[in-house]
Amino acid sequence: RIVRVISQPRGNMLLVGVGGSGRQSLSRIAAWLCQLSTFQIEITKNYRTGEFKEDLKGLYHSTGVRDAPTSFLFNDTQIVEENFLEIISNVLSSGEIANLFKNEEFDEIRNTLMDVAKRYGVVPTPEAMYSFFIERVRSNLHIVLCMSPIGESFRVRLRQYPALINYMTIDWFMDWPKDALLEVANKFLLTVDMLDTITGEPREYDEKQYIGTTKQEVLQQSVAMIFATIHDSVSQYSRTMLLEMRRHNYVTPTNYLELVTGYKHEPDEPRV
Repeated sequence: RIVRVISQPRGNMLLVGVGGSGRQSLSRIAAWLCQLSTFQIEITKNYRTGEFKEDLKGLYHSTGVRDAPTSFLFNDTQIVEENFLEIISNVLSSGEIANLFKNEEFDEIRNTLMDVAKRYGVVPTPEAMYSFFIERVRSNLHIVLCMSPIGESFRVRLRQYPALINYMTIDWFMDWPKDALLEVANKFLLTVDMLDTITGEPREYDEKQYIGTTKQEVLQQSVAMIFATIHDSVSQYSRTMLLEMRRHNYVTPTNYLELVTGYKHEPDEPRV
């Protein structure tokens, strides 16, 4: 779905899900499939609106001058100031950011784009060149905004900045089904020697009960089922707790991956 949207001109995505649900990973993979470079800001201690605009200035130069298709991956945890969302909202609705370039900086951009603009029949006036530049930015730039539905700020921000809904395709990241949990666990356990024991003695195994399968396969599928059942049951009880006690408990795919990889990378610890 992400690939389908960002492969279109002015295709932008709003990915809604709790942290650890795979939003950023899938966005990077989708950008790679669409042959887009991924741009993401780096938050520092003193990062504010001025630094954010400087980063966007480089992004505009890349997409508008160098004509480089780019995916701008932005997470709600990077919203240091609410003004960040206002700027992104303006980019989505019009492509324009107030006072982004100084006069001499835009003159340099205009001179660089002069030959390209002539091929498209653009009149070399400042207004026409600015519009041509903004159109190139909007054609090459694809914003992927990752937001969490937890808390009141999500609803407030959507009401305050309607462009986040009007100019973006929304995709909700829900819980993984049990089949997916099983598949992931089996994939991770392929390289694990399930027959290895702490004492070094062979595991007990009923050959007649599992005809046509190896000991390794039986143990691998059994352990994978345990992982999937644990994660799925916690998700179900979390929903029950929300209904009965009005308390949230979020279980994410990252928690599941940590469970499986923890088992895989602890060969010296007791195993099932």
